[in-house]
Amino acid sequence: MKQAFEDMAESYDAAFTNTLTGRYQRASVWQHLDHLYGKSEPKRILEVNCGTGEDAIYLARMGHDVLATDVSGEMIQKAQSKLPAELEGRLRFEKLNILDINTLNPQQFNLIFSDFGGLNCLSPDELDVFLSRIPGLLKPKGRFIAVVMPKFCFMESLYFLLKLDVKKAFRRNTNNHLNVQLIETSLPIWYYNPKYIAQKLSDTGKRRAQKGIGIFIPPSYLDEKFSRFRLAMKALGFIDSILSRISLSAYISDHFLIDIEMKK
Repeated sequence: MKQAFEDMAESYDAAFTNTLTGRYQRASVWQHLDHLYGKSEPKRILEVNCGTGEDAIYLARMGHDVLATDVSGEMIQKAQSKLPAELEGRLRFEKLNILDINTLNPQQFNLIFSDFGGLNCLSPDELDVFLSRIPGLLKPKGRFIAVVMPKFCFMESLYFLLKLDVKKAFRRNTNNHLNVQLIETSLPIWYYNPKYIAQKLSDTGKRRAQKGIGIFIPPSYLDEKFSRFRLAMKALGFIDSILSRISLSAYISDHFLIDIEMKK
């Protein structure tokens, strides 16, 4: 798994971050972060699976103190190369396995954040371990926000049904992992619905929000097929911005955002 991310670090931004579909989906995530932290006093934030640092840089620009971590040294190097000089005092990149977050000092973070499917790289047993360690790292009323791929994606299913590929149309709806092609690497991916994550944290946290990310905006691997239709994509992005207010949209989108606040 680690080697797979090492291999894709150099091309990750071109394959996802800078694509039209990637930008639309990230804008929807940032809208939620803006609402919570855009005008707040400085917070202490831990990002796991930070990739090439796009979100960490965005949060640091808001004035927050960010520790951004990833299991891949190549990803961390790429993120470090993008770090603006003016953010060096507020943003630190560190190589760290997501399952080793318990080695960090307890109750020091206001937010733990994981974007765009990082948690889908964890098996159910690994995800349970990770989720069990979150409450110990968060301050009272701290939040855990994750962007995860659910078990059904409307646009993915529609695309494969139009190609008469029924097997792929509903491939996410399984408790087993799928070997998914990401850039030039195949990765085992598990899919989770919001209810699973919320239940695992129900004793210590309360779900404050959930929304679909990429309801009609397609998955990034379809970017080449859709990005040429920019006006249509703009319209789909507008529709997404409305439908994402409905919490059930989290069950039919490419990703969903879930926001859980610690009870104390």
